[in-house]
Amino acid sequence: MKSLTVMYIALAASLFGETGAVRGSLLDETGVPVTYSLITARPIQPVQPGYFPVPAPAPIPPFAATSSTDGAGQFEIDNLPPGKYQFCINKPGSQLLDPCIWGNPATATVGTGVTQTVTATVIHGVTITIRIADRTGLVAGNPQLDDLIVGTVSGLSPFVPALVQSKDATGKTLSIVVPKGKAGKLSVYSSALTLGDAAGKGFGARSISLPLTVSQTLTSVSGGAATFTIQILGAATKP
Repeated sequence: MKSLTVMYIALAASLFGETGAVRGSLLDETGVPVTYSLITARPIQPVQPGYFPVPAPAPIPPFAATSSTDGAGQFEIDNLPPGKYQFCINKPGSQLLDPCIWGNPATATVGTGVTQTVTATVIHGVTITIRIADRTGLVAGNPQLDDLIVGTVSGLSPFVPALVQSKDATGKTLSIVVPKGKAGKLSVYSSALTLGDAAGKGFGARSISLPLTVSQTLTSVSGGAATFTIQILGAATKP
């Protein structure tokens, strides 16, 4: 029902000519165009209700519109209701940091019948690879125990989870992209498992925060990527 409402608002606004548009380019921090990336215009304040062709409920729910950059890093987003928008970036498989999560997104104010020009910039981060070592096969044989949550905190988002990239009989591999050259914390939580570092030293708590400084803390660093290991030591004892 929500998606139908959004479609109706957008269609009604478009039919009555009460929308604007955005054209622009997406560049990385070195000025190189970012090609074939998703870019989303997300309202950062309620869209103006005056465009609605019939008496409208107040407030009108804002909605996002997504497009893709082309082979030259150019994009266009049409039929945007008047309002102020920020531009979020998502290119799966890359090391690009979404500015709507990590900070400093490009913004634009869209007006009726106006095409705004925007240059959005996105920066590269570093990939942190986390190996969850299940050397005894505890989770492989008891998948219900796998309540492990790993992630970090960004500037604008309360929690950014590490994503599972692969699983095998001896564990699983997760990854997360974080800003370069900035200290942070990697949060690790499990109520069902006891965890430790690569040497088997237990963390001693169900929820911990590990220092996350790429050049100092991690096991190895090479080629713009970093890896370290969290070891499953056993099943947690119920309190």
